[in-house]
Amino acid sequence: MIYVARADGKVIGKFSEQEFRAKISAGDISPNDQYLGDGTRQWIRASEFPGATFPKPDPREQVLPGTAWPPSAKVCTNCGYVGNPISITRGDFAIEVLLWLFFLVPGIIYSVWRLTSRYATCLKCKAPNMIPVGSPVAQRFLGRG
Repeated sequence: MIYVARADGKVIGKFSEQEFRAKISAGDISPNDQYLGDGTRQWIRASEFPGATFPKPDPREQVLPGTAWPPSAKVCTNCGYVGNPISITRGDFAIEVLLWLFFLVPGIIYSVWRLTSRYATCLKCKAPNMIPVGSPVAQRFLGRG
């Protein structure tokens, strides 16, 4: 049997039953997408496909109630930016390479120092004081608590 799938009103493609099930399992087809089977005239929601098992969403990426931010987002208490922080590594890569090439032991020490001194900072102001958006302090800072 051949299935025609569509998402947001646009046809995604034609699939055999095995391919269609694989697309559902991989998350390429969501429960709200629709399909037509051989002999059917109306679009049917993919969630009604017999035996379909859709992947469960990652709870860390779901939006918190009353916000537009996933739980992994953080708030900068310095500038108010809400989003994911960036990782900053201290030191210089060129110096690390030179130390590795010419002085092995100092190169190892420098690399260990660089890797252990990484920290998360605000994307906008580069301040290291990011706190989880779901924390009570962040909720008070955002005026929600």
